Amino acid sequence: RGPSARESAGVLRYKAPECLWGCEESCVGFGADVWAAGCLLAEMLGCGVPLFSASFPLALLVGMTELFGLPSGDGARLEALGAGRETRAVLESVERAALREFEGERPPVTETLRRKYPDASTACLDLLSRLLPVDPDARLSAREALLHPWFTSAYNFPLVLESEIPQ
Repeated sequence: RGPSARESAGVLRYKAPECLWGCEESCVGFGADVWAAGCLLAEMLGCGVPLFSASFPLALLVGMTELFGLPSGDGARLEALGAGRETRAVLESVERAALREFEGERPPVTETLRRKYPDASTACLDLLSRLLPVDPDARLSAREALLHPWFTSAYNFPLVLESEIPQ
C-alpha cells in the first residue's frame, strides 16, 4: 500500500511528530498545522534556517527528540500516538542520551529555544514553545495561538479581534 494523501502531503521538515509516528487520526487534525506554523515561525527567527532538517522521517524524529524530548510518561504515550516498536526504541535511546547530557532533567523548552534564538522576545519564545510540544494534545489550538500575548500585545492592540476568529 502506498502512502496516504496526508502522509505524502507537505514538506518533511514541517511535519508534526504524530504524522511521522504514523498516527493518521492525529495527523488530520489542526494540531499538525499548528506544529507546521511553529516550525515556520522558528525558521523566520532563524533567518531562514529550518528548525529541523532531515532527509528521512526517522532522522527528523531523532532531531525533534534531541531538541524537545518525548511525550511525557513512559513509552505508552508514544505507542498511543502511533509510534512503532522500532521507532520507539530508537527515540527512547536518544532521550536517554539527552537526559544523561542534561544530568537527568531537561531544561524548560523556552530555555532550549532561548539558546537557539537569543534575540527573540520572551512572548515569542513562549508562543513557540506552545506551538511545538511533541504531544499534539499539549499544543495550542489555532484560536489559542492567535489570542496569545505575542499577537495581542505586541502593538498594544490585537492584530486579530477575538470575535473575528472562528470557533
